[in-house]
Amino acid sequence: MQRIVIDIKDLQNKIGMRVWHEGQECCVVEILEDQPALVLVADDTDSIQADQFGSPHRKVPLSFIVQVLSPCGEELHPDYEALDWLD
Repeated sequence: MQRIVIDIKDLQNKIGMRVWHEGQECCVVEILEDQPALVLVADDTDSIQADQFGSPHRKVPLSFIVQVLSPCGEELHPDYEALDWLD
């Protein structure tokens, strides 16, 4: 099989789009070009960020990184295919 070639410009056009992921409504906020992957931030959901000692420090938006390609690079990652685009 051949590796899939992803157009980074197409992924960058997804920034700002809304998506349903793992039971959360999220927004695409960034693209990681070297992997490639989408960075999603969940709406109205915070998580507790720990400091360097593991103690609770502050609330931050819940975020996800969704890989676009499978590890072999020959197909789309199942998590990416499972995204439900809302826009």
